[in-house]
Amino acid sequence: MAKSAVATLMDAKKSVKVAKGGEKTTAKYWAREINTLWRKTASDFVQMGVLLLEAKKALKPAQWKDLLDDKLEFDERKARRLMKIANNPILTKAAHVPALPPSYSTLDILAGIEKSALTEAFKKGDIHPNMERSDAEELVEKFK
Repeated sequence: MAKSAVATLMDAKKSVKVAKGGEKTTAKYWAREINTLWRKTASDFVQMGVLLLEAKKALKPAQWKDLLDDKLEFDERKARRLMKIANNPILTKAAHVPALPPSYSTLDILAGIEKSALTEAFKKGDIHPNMERSDAEELVEKFK
């Protein structure tokens, strides 16, 4: 059975490293800790999509439907969007993952951009962790 959101939050709180000495009093320390988790969110969306794709291949259709309908803490639409992200070889390229915005809806929009255009956007720095959905929508318009 899936963990509740509260149990997941409690596990996350336990796993946060406690800094030694005066390190906790520096902005550099807190920025490093927070930014690490911020970047991890985007890679977690990619990994969830990969796992969903693997599950779809491994399960019988009825089991897949059961997974989507009753076992996950998000709906089928989100699952399909995560799989779309994971199926995009440009977004999932290891060198690009640190630049991904930590929003599955923004990543979903980016996944719809033609591969050569998406590669160009990464090279120009148009795709970055602080990117918002509206920025992704502007890129879609730019590359139409």
